Amino acid sequence: MGMTETSPLYTLGSPDDSEEKRHHSTGRPLPHTEVRIVDPVTDEVTDCQTPGEIQVRGYLVMSGYYKMESQTKEVLSPDGWFRTGDIGMMDEEGYLNVIGRIKDMIIRGGENIYPKEIENILLQHPQINDAQVVGVPDEYFGEVAAACIKKNKDESLTEDEIIQYCKSKMSHQKVPKYIFFTDEFPLTASGKVIKMALKKQVIEELGI
Repeated sequence: MGMTETSPLYTLGSPDDSEEKRHHSTGRPLPHTEVRIVDPVTDEVTDCQTPGEIQVRGYLVMSGYYKMESQTKEVLSPDGWFRTGDIGMMDEEGYLNVIGRIKDMIIRGGENIYPKEIENILLQHPQINDAQVVGVPDEYFGEVAAACIKKNKDESLTEDEIIQYCKSKMSHQKVPKYIFFTDEFPLTASGKVIKMALKKQVIEELGI
C-alpha cells in the first residue's frame, strides 16, 4: 500500500506470507515506518480489528506540499503523522487491510459504515457483475446506504432479493435502504468509478 506522499510505499507483503495474508491484506509496515489506525471522529488510536483512518509516520513521509502550507497542516501533524484519508484495520500481527476512503464513509445514526464492506459482500452474489455503494441523505438517520447494481447479462434479479441477501450476510444497519440497477457507472478516463457523480445521480433519482 502506498501513495505519492509516502514515497510511495509504506506497507509491503512478503513471499513468506500465508495465502490468506497475501490475498486479504496489503502487508506490514516497512522498516523504520510506523502505521497506526485512528478513529476519524474522536482522533483516538483504535485497537486491532476496529476500522479507522490509516496514519503513517517515518522517513518516507513527505515534508509537505510545495508552497501549500495550509494544505500541509491539514494532513501532517506537528509530530509527523500523515493522515492518508484511507480507512483500514490492522490485525495483531501488524498486517494492514484497506477498507475504503473517509470521504466515502456513511454515517448512519452515528454509526460508521464503510461502502467497501457492503460492496465486497454484494460481489459474492453469483448474479451480480459489479456493485457500488454510496451514502444518501435520510431524514431519520442522517444518511443511509444506496447500492447500485450491475447484473450479469440476462439475469433476473429483484430489489427484494438483494435486500434479503444482504440481511443474511451483514448487520441490519449496513443493509442498503435503496437498490438501483444500472448498465454502467460514471468512470474516469482510467476506468475508475466516480463515486461523487454516482451519488449525485442516485440523489437526483430519489428526488432528495
